[in-house]
Amino acid sequence: HTHTHAHDTHTHDVGVGEGLRQRKGKNTHTTHTPSPSPTHNVRIIEYNDSPAHTHAFKHIGEEWIRNMYTLEPKDQLVLNDPKNEIINKGGVILFAECDSLGGVVGTCALMPVDKEAGVWEVCKMGVLECARGYKIGDTMMLAVIERAKNMCVRELMLLSNKKSAAAIKLYEKYGFEHCAHTLTHHGGEFARCDVGMRLVL
Repeated sequence: HTHTHAHDTHTHDVGVGEGLRQRKGKNTHTTHTPSPSPTHNVRIIEYNDSPAHTHAFKHIGEEWIRNMYTLEPKDQLVLNDPKNEIINKGGVILFAECDSLGGVVGTCALMPVDKEAGVWEVCKMGVLECARGYKIGDTMMLAVIERAKNMCVRELMLLSNKKSAAAIKLYEKYGFEHCAHTLTHHGGEFARCDVGMRLVL
């Protein structure tokens, strides 16, 4: 399985970089130009196997992982070849696109873990550092859950890391619960995984 990581999942919180630290304590809506509302002009689109989408998927994933962790062999395999490692294995890749923030700024994938049982994994979730603070993680999480329901998925699981506190809060906000079984049975592919979570739909 392509397991998610701190969160890879790693959502808008993942990888707090220099720019975010410099703005800490300030009202980010007054320090950004333009200043979209939390979901202003954010569109959810699907991966289309274009060079631009393949590059965006790799760029977003590498940015958050390198900011907080170390790229592992499994990361490189999936980020370099999302078509074969995700799409061709029955998975789905969604992007968050916002023209006022420069185009594709976030991504998240759904991968089948046990199709018969209806268990799928949320993985490779990330938002570019330059686009954090606009609730794009929330927009993507809502879209992923809606997509999973439309696919008759019964349970979503994900893997993360305690260092990704903001990402974990996001998952908890949308109903994910900590699950030792998920971590024990699926967390072995990534050294950084120390949190397992699940959401019954």
